[in-house]
Amino acid sequence: MDSGKDYGLDPLYVAKKDVEEAISATRSDEKLTSLGKRKGLRLDNILENKVEIDGDYLRVSSKYDTSDYSRDIVSLVRAMESVRQFSITPYPNSKLEISYSGDEAYNLRFSDSKSNRLFSMHISKYSQYSGNMDKISLYTTMEKEFASRPGYAKEFYSLISKEVVMDGLEKTYANLVVENEEDDDDDEGGEHTLEEILENFGLTVYSGNTSINNIGGYHDVKSRVEREIFTPFIHGDMIKELRELTRLDKKNDTSGAIFYGPPGTGKTMMARAIAHDNDVNFIYMSISKIYSHWYGASSKRMEMALDLVNTYAKKNGKTVLFIDEIDSLGNRQSNYSGESNKVINSLLTRLSGVKSAENSDLMFIACTNLLDQIDQALLSRFKTRIYFRAPNKDDRRSIIATYAKTLNSEEMERFAAKTEGLTGRDIEAIASIAEENHIFDIAGAKMPLTAPDISDYIKAAELFTSSAKEANAKSSGLYS
Repeated sequence: MDSGKDYGLDPLYVAKKDVEEAISATRSDEKLTSLGKRKGLRLDNILENKVEIDGDYLRVSSKYDTSDYSRDIVSLVRAMESVRQFSITPYPNSKLEISYSGDEAYNLRFSDSKSNRLFSMHISKYSQYSGNMDKISLYTTMEKEFASRPGYAKEFYSLISKEVVMDGLEKTYANLVVENEEDDDDDEGGEHTLEEILENFGLTVYSGNTSINNIGGYHDVKSRVEREIFTPFIHGDMIKELRELTRLDKKNDTSGAIFYGPPGTGKTMMARAIAHDNDVNFIYMSISKIYSHWYGASSKRMEMALDLVNTYAKKNGKTVLFIDEIDSLGNRQSNYSGESNKVINSLLTRLSGVKSAENSDLMFIACTNLLDQIDQALLSRFKTRIYFRAPNKDDRRSIIATYAKTLNSEEMERFAAKTEGLTGRDIEAIASIAEENHIFDIAGAKMPLTAPDISDYIKAAELFTSSAKEANAKSSGLYS
């Protein structure tokens, strides 16, 4: 064994340090840390790792808790396929063999085209706890040929540690927390923990107080969102009774909505404000945070995220899940990424499930700037499509009233005329520029605090539009 021996720059020693670094990185996983706090557990109590050099072999032993041994076997096989993919250049005809060794134990062997072993793994139940909890032993032996390739040992065990060990622990303890939520009503941290879990999947529970009254203009859009989306959602029982009277086919129709249009036109704010005014929970999903750089993990993260949102809705009542930039998933007809296709399929499955009566407390609203980039099957899952146009002059005047309320009607009209073609987000930015420049002037002159006047807003609008034109020119290649 390697105890006390100085290996210097021996490639196995370097590989050992790389594996230890990979394990250390995954042990700092925030999701599992928060779950551990919730259950009063330390990571050391539910996960043991040991890395050592034995002759020409690098051996890694991991022991961890699981509530689903079969799931972990499947995860391990998937991870091995990923290892085969990233090792395809040096080992183009590699083979993965799986054998059952009795007592619910499995051996996995990865070999090159000449059947020379590169590494092997043995997974078994180490011990059994009360109930359905098991302690799993995962024992890996890497040959020097494989471990000595720069970066391979680290990449390999990062994958195993993240996608098998840590993923298994997260699912095990996340399930325990969710299952016990209803029994923990006296625990002040119960709901906070569920929100904390959601946050780690790129899901944010909105707790602000933005009202529809804070949004200027767009009266026609506001009416459509209220009538076509939130009223049927909130009064689902009445809609069901009405359709008993009017329809032969009484099944639920496609639910949810999609907001589309140029960026900065208030799509997210509109949904958030109307949800707030109707006492509906609002959860924001960032697609970019769902994606993982680990092969095969993104679709699993999407499934877990949506299951957690469903759990939140069942516990807390009517909930909207707002999926931002859904176009970033792409289109399965043109996608070169099998990973994106898997994520889309996971979302399609969950969207179909929302139409059932048991999911009546959950509704999806998606948002995009690029409607034509969305997969058609995915697009068909959303009943209502609402276009958010660039604001007209009346809209801009109403928006200005929310950001520059000290201006009179004539001044607001002048300001609105200066912002033709701009969005609500642009107008907010102009108002901020005017305020900041005004503060600079009065602070330098040591003058009393006053509100900006119309000239400040006009100057800010001119500065903003001038800067925007320069930026557009540069991006079009007009500047060298």
